[in-house]
Amino acid sequence: MIQTIIVLLAVAAAIFYVIKKIIKRLRPKKGGSPCDGCDGCNLKSEWMKSQSTCSHKPAHK
Repeated sequence: MIQTIIVLLAVAAAIFYVIKKIIKRLRPKKGGSPCDGCDGCNLKSEWMKSQSTCSHKPAHK
């Protein structure tokens, strides 16, 4: 009986973990970046460059 309860708890924990990861993946990011989870594409590099420079303030000389 106790073995069944332990197995059911383990299975329930695994199902909860998978559902939580799926919901996190589908939920929109708060940062606004279209590639928050990606670390190796050129699109992210270009987007980060455009975010790091401010076009409305003059550059310091």
